[in-house]
Parts: sequence; structure tokens; C-alpha cells
Amino acid sequence: MAECDLVFVTTSDLDLLLPFDEAVTKPSCVLVCVDGGDRAVDAGRLCRALQSGRLRHAALEVSSSSPLLSLPAEHPIRTLNNCLLVPQMGHDMGKHK
Repeated sequence: MAECDLVFVTTSDLDLLLPFDEAVTKPSCVLVCVDGGDRAVDAGRLCRALQSGRLRHAALEVSSSSPLLSLPAEHPIRTLNNCLLVPQMGHDMGKHK
């Protein structure tokens, strides 16, 4: 990740916990997690990386069972300008043809 401008995560593998240490994250990097990828992210570490500038932006598609939704409303990850949380809507696309 040290050289990546974009990290795109499409797995919910809980053994994959993304590191956000200074040594492995490029400050201009953008993280995008879809299809359960939000489960590979530790909210506290992600929040600190975004606040400190070790990560530029994060966009996370969250399902109704996502651990991120169980965070309190006042948790910083819900209010950061450089973190976008969007609901998972793929299952509803058939209704909107």
C-alpha cells in the first residue's frame, strides 16, 4: 500500500485487516470498500489514519450487518469530511429497472 493511490477492497475476509501505519500508507491514497470490504477495516485505525493524513479519503459501502453501523452516532468516523459511508443497495437494483 505504500505506493498505491487507490486501494479497492471487495472481500469480507476478516483475516485481512488493512494496516494504516505510516510506513504502509501513502498520504494521497484513497480507500474504497464494497461488497463486505468494510469488514476488513478497523474503524479506530481507519479514523486515526484519516485524521492524521496518512490516508486521504475512504468510501465504504456498508451493509445492514456492518460493524460500522453499530458505532455510536458521535463516533468520529461518522462525521469526518474525508470518510463517506454509503448503504449497500445492490440487492434493490432489480426493483429499479
